[in-house]
Amino acid sequence: MNQSTKQTQLPVFFVWSVTVICIIPIFSNFLGIDFGNANPQALDVPIHTEAHKLIQTLGGSFIHTILEWSAFIIAICIFILAFTYYQVKQDITIPLIGIALFCAGVMDAFHTLAADGLIEVIADNRNFIPFTWVICRIFHLLIMIVGIGILLNINDKAKTNKNNFAFVILISAIFGIIAYETIHYAAISEALPQMMFPDGIIKRPWDVIPLILVIFAWWFVYRPLYKKEQSIFAHAIIISTIPDIATQLHLIFGTTSLFDNHFNIAHALKILSYLIPFCGLCFDHIDIHRKAQRVKQKSEQTALALKRSEDQMRAIVDTALNGIITINTHGIISSFNAFAEKMFGYMAMEVIGKNVNILMPEPYHSNHDKYLSRYLITGQTKIIGIGREIVGLHKNGSTFPAYLSVSEIKFQNEHLFVGVIVDMTKRKQIEADLIQAKEEAERANRAKSEFLSVISHELKTPLTVILGYSSVLLKSENLPIAKELLTVSKEKKQCTTELQKLLNMFATMGSKIDYSGKHLLTLIDDLLDISKIEAGKVTLNLQFLPVDQIVKSVTESMQIRANEKGIELNVSVISEMVLADEIRLREILINLIENAIKFTDKGTVSISVQKIKPYIQFQICDAGCGIPFNQQDTIFEKFKQVDSSSTRKAGGTGLGLAISKRLIELHGGKIFVESEIGIGSTFIFTIPINKK
Repeated sequence: MNQSTKQTQLPVFFVWSVTVICIIPIFSNFLGIDFGNANPQALDVPIHTEAHKLIQTLGGSFIHTILEWSAFIIAICIFILAFTYYQVKQDITIPLIGIALFCAGVMDAFHTLAADGLIEVIADNRNFIPFTWVICRIFHLLIMIVGIGILLNINDKAKTNKNNFAFVILISAIFGIIAYETIHYAAISEALPQMMFPDGIIKRPWDVIPLILVIFAWWFVYRPLYKKEQSIFAHAIIISTIPDIATQLHLIFGTTSLFDNHFNIAHALKILSYLIPFCGLCFDHIDIHRKAQRVKQKSEQTALALKRSEDQMRAIVDTALNGIITINTHGIISSFNAFAEKMFGYMAMEVIGKNVNILMPEPYHSNHDKYLSRYLITGQTKIIGIGREIVGLHKNGSTFPAYLSVSEIKFQNEHLFVGVIVDMTKRKQIEADLIQAKEEAERANRAKSEFLSVISHELKTPLTVILGYSSVLLKSENLPIAKELLTVSKEKKQCTTELQKLLNMFATMGSKIDYSGKHLLTLIDDLLDISKIEAGKVTLNLQFLPVDQIVKSVTESMQIRANEKGIELNVSVISEMVLADEIRLREILINLIENAIKFTDKGTVSISVQKIKPYIQFQICDAGCGIPFNQQDTIFEKFKQVDSSSTRKAGGTGLGLAISKRLIELHGGKIFVESEIGIGSTFIFTIPINKK
């Protein structure tokens, strides 16, 4: 049984107490205790005589009256509590049951008055009292069954319908009138059916009808009512069937005369059957009070939390580093936080209640109300939920740039707009400074590029002359003067060896001059390339090129250098077309393959090409020393190599990868490296197949 079910049931000890109370009289009888009283009929005293009245008063009739009127008083209490409950819950369930119990109590009271002779009765009490008992029980149960049956077939909303309540009262009144007329008829009737058969197994057969109705009501009415209502009172109605059934069993199988042992036990148990719903109703009232207390406590906690939240929100808004302003649908300011005061120069009390356009310069000042009205009519927004840059108007008349974002709030009957304003004066100044710095950097970069271009051209002219004479020195023995001197020295057999050494020395010097000159020429060409790229002066002559032919042509040109180092070039290409600048694509491949050969001492350099839509992917894999992970991003920067030792060993300017990266990006591709120390590196770059 879960906790919620326990809260809608009578306590377990209470249920067990009811059961024990119903069983105690039986055990008492076994112990020889008799709850019966003297019967005037058994003493053969004539009816309506003073002796008959005296014996009735002092005997069973007195006890019978006390028991019946006790039940009636409890029924009145239930009736009052039921209507009190109705005032709280506005639910007709409990009032309906209260009316049924009250009607039953009224009939019991009338039945008692007649039995005590306070109302003139013609019939013999030995038949009248049992007969009116049966009538009271039947009508009580019928009212309960019909009334609760109506409740089970209406929804929760209909329970509060006053027409339903009036209908229940009408039914109860009809049943009450019928019961009254029946009892009245029984009182004035000379002949009533025989009600008791002392010698039979079933002593009072007519009481079987209320027993059947009790069982029927318990199974088909009370249980469904509890499942639907889940109240302590509904559970108490179910438990009240225990003494109800015990009462009828005492009358059916036990009683043999009026006011005997089983007769009095049955009437006492009937009080218990009234008392249980009364207790259930009391428990329900206690539960309602507890719930009301919890609701009150929770409401107080909620109110406190709400106030704390409001105070916290107000503190957040007031300490926010942005201006926060709220306006209504007429543009009237309703709140103005501390930062807004600082931003616009107004105190909150100066602007609250005024139109927000006082914070705007012209033409925004005049047009703001039109914007707001147009939005409220059409729903078309230019700023609400979007945000935009605006110009704010300070109290002193100066203006400042700001960013405004507006949100709309609809709460109950209020329609507000909340504006969050960011002063962009410093940001605009920073942006201006950055733009100026960028322009200055671009001018400096262009000046640098122009300087490099000029100086490179100026260096190339004398360098060309130097390289020309270096080639002459390389083959100085072929000069006419050298040949003539050699011929003369051989003829005279003088200084031939010294002259040959001198010519060899010139050749060695020429070789060094030629190598250094070409290295310097490569550096100048690279500087020119990088300066052109950075200046945006490089244009690509894009055309569809056969990938396999380009790659094979480049690798063939690099084969001599690979052979000099004993390195094998492994080429794997596909027959595909790529949209590229042929000269620049060759330059990229030459740079990467040359680097792979340069940094590989032994092993294989692999060049492969594959199609990965929408790109052609090139891979150049070497077996060199590898690149540390923390340097893999920097190697594509200008004048960067892995370290100074490799630079000295392998040579190079440190511009090849930087130029290749920029050329690849100009094509719309990307380049990256995968490397492992001691194993080698793989440079991978992509070129789009077409313009898309």
